[in-house]
Amino acid sequence: MVAIFKKMNNIVEKQNNEKFIQYLKAQRIAYSQCKIYKTFDFISILIAIILPLIGVFKNELLDYLAAFGVLWTVIYLISDSYRKRKTVEGAKIQEQFDIELFSIPWNKILCKSKINSDKITDLAKKYEKQDLKNWYSKEIKDDLPKEIAVLLCQRINFSWELNLRKKYVRCY
Repeated sequence: MVAIFKKMNNIVEKQNNEKFIQYLKAQRIAYSQCKIYKTFDFISILIAIILPLIGVFKNELLDYLAAFGVLWTVIYLISDSYRKRKTVEGAKIQEQFDIELFSIPWNKILCKSKINSDKITDLAKKYEKQDLKNWYSKEIKDDLPKEIAVLLCQRINFSWELNLRKKYVRCY
């Protein structure tokens, strides 16, 4: 008997199509833009500590320090809003990558609307590296049932996110 090879999923092959690489590029840029504002958050914490200390030793500067504190708070709130928007944008782009790659429906309740394709293109153009091939492991064989392959990919995502969260907690 001759065994007939049946391809059950095409995740490894499909993930490297230009459309999917565009998603990954856009996602990277959105998250990179978000990280810039994480640094701003750290600076804001330092300012919140330093300004009152200066005020204790330089009473004549209290009015100026208070005015600067109010101004800085407004700037911080604006930047926080932008950071949150970029975080959601990056997460939605990653979600679009996954749902299209895995051929599953978009969750309108959880994710609401998709990111517009023009926005994805604009973000992707800003990414200059060529290092986004094989987002998911090449070890996910195409003879695996699609459901098993998707679960393995989601496990990879979960492990990556868990490691990222551990690094983040150590930094802050």
